[in-house]
Amino acid sequence: MPKLITEKQLQAVIDAVAEFSDGAVVSEILDSMADAPPRRTLQRYLAILTERGMLIRKGAGRGCRYFVVVEGAKPGRCISLSRSSAAALGASILVLLVAGTFVYKHLPQSSIATVADISGDVYVRTRFKIKEARQGMEIASGAQVINKDGRSAAVVTTHDGSVLEVSGSAQTTFSFIGGQYRMNLPEGILVADVKTQPENRPLLIATPSAEVTVRGTTLNLHVAANVTKLRVEEGKVEIRKKSSRNKVLVNAGETAIAEKGRELRAGRDVSIDRFKGGWN
Repeated sequence: MPKLITEKQLQAVIDAVAEFSDGAVVSEILDSMADAPPRRTLQRYLAILTERGMLIRKGAGRGCRYFVVVEGAKPGRCISLSRSSAAALGASILVLLVAGTFVYKHLPQSSIATVADISGDVYVRTRFKIKEARQGMEIASGAQVINKDGRSAAVVTTHDGSVLEVSGSAQTTFSFIGGQYRMNLPEGILVADVKTQPENRPLLIATPSAEVTVRGTTLNLHVAANVTKLRVEEGKVEIRKKSSRNKVLVNAGETAIAEKGRELRAGRDVSIDRFKGGWN
């Protein structure tokens, strides 16, 4: 007898896909989920959500990408239409979609953070456009802060008072889903002073090789394609290696390295010499 699929399981998939502004393939969704299901189970969840109209699927095969449509959308009722009625309905829907898109573009988006300071060439990409970043610019959930090169840096302050400085060439996505702040950092250097987060809604930072859970602390994070290096200055931070699901708790003064092909390690004696770029 097949297991019952819960709405909580489906919502976890939606939340994972929402972390990727340019859509996500199955492997990326699996890596971004704290309690990921088997691949075939995830594919079944994705099929259900696509059928409900809560996700859009683009492409085919392993390159197929999924996009969030509307968080919490409910499936509509199926009706039978004649060909002429269907054509008329289609034309009406097209008009509504065009008008709705125009209105949506001109509505103020919900702000979750503010650009506090910039250095070098920094841009903010939203769903519809890319703008040059400026001090005081509001950042909406799902927006991406782009540092053009290694000389660029951006300081972002969230509305709970946390200060997040990203430097180096980086494309950082900031989200606020279900009352929880999230960051997606494919590469770059993060120096963060994170305010105490709600009990069950810590700040989640996703990198290509790890997921970092922050409940309120000061930390440094260096990210490259296959390695994430974490150093905790104050408090405690949990880091989980995506490829193995292993996780460790890193205390103040300790370092942890999550690297492809190597065991996740943490402690005061962990060598960081192998990490390209050092701490700067």
